[in-house]
Amino acid sequence: AVVQLHPDADPPPDAAVFAFWHLPGHKQLLHDGKGLALIARSPGHCLRFALAPGLEDGMAVVQAHRGGALAPARRHSLGTALFIVNPRPTPAALMELHTLQAFDATLAGASLRDVGEGLFGADAVADWYSDGGLRSKVRRLVRRGDALMRGGYRRLAQLPPLEKGRFEGSAKRP
Repeated sequence: AVVQLHPDADPPPDAAVFAFWHLPGHKQLLHDGKGLALIARSPGHCLRFALAPGLEDGMAVVQAHRGGALAPARRHSLGTALFIVNPRPTPAALMELHTLQAFDATLAGASLRDVGEGLFGADAVADWYSDGGLRSKVRRLVRRGDALMRGGYRRLAQLPPLEKGRFEGSAKRP
């Protein structure tokens, strides 16, 4: 769930303020094509905010969110502000995400090192070498993505395997 933060035009004396440096965890600002987004990650939590134009550090802030989008999330208080914390994705979900991102990047022409940097950060690939563990992990993710594209998605979705076609190597020939 994404919480929208807007400047409060008429704040009460005890209004919550936007305090960028008081948000817990590692912060990342990015432009999503529509506006500025803020992601703050800490162990087991991920806070996502859409920042309204004109919002500055220290300003009184109001929060908005869409109806039922916050049902699985937990609410946490930090000072006078209320923040929504989403649970960390499961390891399986994270592996699926990394698999699809790695395969998509290689199809777009990215090198394995570029994929590793995109998934795990520049610090992680600083000691990149040909037989390194990170390079092997990225190669496995790309191979897994390729296997999913070639029918492995059916296993993941618990669908029956496709029947062998006439061009399959072990198919019977007339």
